[in-house]
Amino acid sequence: MPFVTFTVEQLAERTGKSVEYLERVLEEMAKKGTVWKGVRNGKTVYRLFPVMVGLFEMHFLPGTG
Repeated sequence: MPFVTFTVEQLAERTGKSVEYLERVLEEMAKKGTVWKGVRNGKTVYRLFPVMVGLFEMHFLPGTG
C-alpha cells in the first residue's frame, strides 16, 4: 500500500485485486484504525497511518509514571 492518499481503484490497478475485495478489506482496516478513510473531491480515499510505535503514546496518552 502506498503511503500517500489513494482510492480503491488506484490500489486495485497496482495490486491486480478486485475493487470489491479491496473495499471490504479497507473498510475492515478503517474500522480497526489501521488505515485512515476520508472523502476528497467526492471520492472515498484511504491512507496508511505512519508507523512510529511509541511516539504518539509517549507524548499524548496519560501514563502511570
